[in-house]
Amino acid sequence: PVVCTVSESLADVYQALRNMVEAFRNEIDEAMEVALFECMEEFRMHWGQQLLGALRAMHELVASGQADEI
Repeated sequence: PVVCTVSESLADVYQALRNMVEAFRNEIDEAMEVALFECMEEFRMHWGQQLLGALRAMHELVASGQADEI
C-alpha cells in the first residue's frame, strides 16, 4: 500500500481546490469549466480516497485516546 501523511493528503486537496477557486476568480468561462472538470475528476480518481484515508487516521487517533497527536 501507498503511505503518506495526513498533511500531504490535505495539501493535495487544498491545492486542487485552490486552483479551481483561482480559475473562478478570473471569471473566464472556459477556464472555469476546465477547472471544475479537473477538480471533479481529481476527486473521483485521487483525492476522494485521500480524504477518506486522512479521516480514518484522525478517527483512529481520537478513538484510541491519542487526540493530542492531531
